[in-house]
Amino acid sequence: MRNLIIALLIITFTQISFAQKKIDITDNNYKFSITLPDGWMKPKQEETTKKDVISYTFDHKKDSTAQILILAFKIESVKDLDNFIYVLEKDATLNIPPKSGDYTSFDNGDYDGKVALYKDLQFTELIYYYRTKRADSNENYAYMLRFISTNYTSKAEKQFKDIEDDFKILK
Repeated sequence: MRNLIIALLIITFTQISFAQKKIDITDNNYKFSITLPDGWMKPKQEETTKKDVISYTFDHKKDSTAQILILAFKIESVKDLDNFIYVLEKDATLNIPPKSGDYTSFDNGDYDGKVALYKDLQFTELIYYYRTKRADSNENYAYMLRFISTNYTSKAEKQFKDIEDDFKILK
């Protein structure tokens, strides 16, 4: 009986230690939140000295085939979405591969955005662009949520889309 109790305790503690460890990020300064499932490392975070841009970089724990980058920008007025996308796509430091196909647009009332797939010989990237549309406010935001993969499969795409579903723009 004693051995049975010890075995049950060991199984319980083992299950607890292997329980999924999600990463929850809520950035009230840049008005967004995101939850990443188990398997992602805590982010590397950098912010400009002017406190108007922040980046979060997440690496996958188990392999190096996937990475997530979030760029958030504080802006005073509503940003032109196409201009925002153009500037980011042309930014040499981001090294975004060529776009594969067209943008898909979406509008969620307080914010809108576009998503596109980018590919080259080494990387496939799924990139979401968002901007808030608060014309009566001097506090607006623009975001890039970038999923980078060297092994882009339907499973990776589903995981990326599930993570994007958990990306929320706060009011």
